[in-house]
Amino acid sequence: MLSRSAIGMRLRSAVVVPLLASLLIGYFAFYTFFGERSLLRMMRLEAQIQTTQTKLDGVKAEHDALQNRVTRMRPASLDPDLLDEQARRTLNYTAPDEVVIYTKVDGKE
Repeated sequence: MLSRSAIGMRLRSAVVVPLLASLLIGYFAFYTFFGERSLLRMMRLEAQIQTTQTKLDGVKAEHDALQNRVTRMRPASLDPDLLDEQARRTLNYTAPDEVVIYTKVDGKE
């Protein structure tokens, strides 16, 4: 027959080990979803990356447009129409038979 202390030890091990295992599993499950490197944090970072990538694409498009204008103003590939447009805008020059209409583009005149 088992003594009283042996029954107590079996009872403790039958309760304590599963309890500790459950707590350990709960700890890791909680930090999988809510920790510093959690799934929720990863989803937020991916959304932030997408937003930043969209902004970067816009800035690259603007850069390419400006680079195209600079290239057309170089002496080796001078665009006469662009040169005429820039000179007229800078000097506020128009021919007597021309009508100039200025429009706002992105809040600029």
